[in-house]
Amino acid sequence: MATTNVALQKPTTANSSINPYGPNGAVDGNITTPSSRWLTNKLPGWLQVNLGSRFYVSRWVVRHLSSVGWAASYCLPSYSLQLSQDGTNWITVDSVAGNTASFTDRNFAAAYAVFARVVVNSAMSVNTALASLLEFELYTSPTTPNTLASLVFSSGALVPPFASTVASYTQQVGFDTSTLTVTATPDDAQATVAVNGQPSAPVALNVGSNTVTVAVTPVTGPVNNYVTTVTRADSAYLSALTMQSGSTGIALAPSFAKATPSYTASVGYDVSTVTFTPTAESSSATIKINGVAVTSGQASSPFPLTEGNNTFSVEVKATGGLSFTYSISVARACNLLLEKVVLTVVGRGAGGPYTVAMDSSNLNYSITVPGGATATTVTPYALSSNAIIKVNNVAVASGSASQSISLSTTPVVVQITTSSPFDTSSRSYALTISK
Repeated sequence: MATTNVALQKPTTANSSINPYGPNGAVDGNITTPSSRWLTNKLPGWLQVNLGSRFYVSRWVVRHLSSVGWAASYCLPSYSLQLSQDGTNWITVDSVAGNTASFTDRNFAAAYAVFARVVVNSAMSVNTALASLLEFELYTSPTTPNTLASLVFSSGALVPPFASTVASYTQQVGFDTSTLTVTATPDDAQATVAVNGQPSAPVALNVGSNTVTVAVTPVTGPVNNYVTTVTRADSAYLSALTMQSGSTGIALAPSFAKATPSYTASVGYDVSTVTFTPTAESSSATIKINGVAVTSGQASSPFPLTEGNNTFSVEVKATGGLSFTYSISVARACNLLLEKVVLTVVGRGAGGPYTVAMDSSNLNYSITVPGGATATTVTPYALSSNAIIKVNNVAVASGSASQSISLSTTPVVVQITTSSPFDTSSRSYALTISK
């Protein structure tokens, strides 16, 4: 696999040099001309190369004068390779002792370097005062793994299931998932991983399609991208729902929860209209109540209530076709009030008919009829057509006369009750008739 000589023609320094054989001659790429070399008379000595940027290296080559036809005595017998990332702190990664070869080509455990240094420990045997180096080469490590061992998202499941050789995935998450944490483990611990360009950070999700790119940068070699298209569903839920009559709130049972579809409420007969304030969880959702469009977070127009059960359907539609419907059953109480009772009296000097006006604050009424009256009927008039009326426990329709009631010299008490057909509520009146 091809590697690169990163020392070639890079800036050099040395602890000493003998002109014209400066340190640059040892990295100029000329391996055939003896005059292109580094020569020093200060030992131990060193030749240092500034690589210019950070490289992952694993091979070095040192060429001696004997490689261009000079005697073997011109070889350097003892030297070592040091690497540094800051030019101050150095590590020795390889050493050569007792060398007699015209050049050495050696591998070492791959390491990062910004600076490289050849340290010459001893002189050439031909001249114990001098050391000379024809060429120094430093090579990058072969391509390292750029794949992932695992890829896990904090929510949802990858489709297809993760495999290191598969680069593209899809994933579905609900509206409640607004961020994802991505855990990506590279096969090579020395590779770096970035998620959407960040080393480590939660990924914010918009409603709809989101692209999550996990880039694996190997020590050497090309970047490998794993791309996941994450679709965040829109919400067809409400985050809040209230009901009110005017400015008075009406309690829902159970208390509102976004995933609970059905509710009930009870109001008095005096509540003839209600309004709803639905708030959509998603800003793009639309809301209709009984088919009437309502703006999220704003009160609806008043909806009329009839006595008894009233059903309201709150439909929420999200983008993408999702929908959810809430059902609210509002029970409005029956009006049990009587407007009036009319007595039709028979007997000597009966006269009449006689009307007893009624109000909501009183259950007991009395009336005096002529002394010659022997009987009467009672005709109750209810304010609600739904009210069930009984006179002395006998059913009577509103506006219809009761059975005949005998009158005597002592007062007669007539019991009139109204009750609801929707529940167990009732109201009892007492009408005392005296002569």
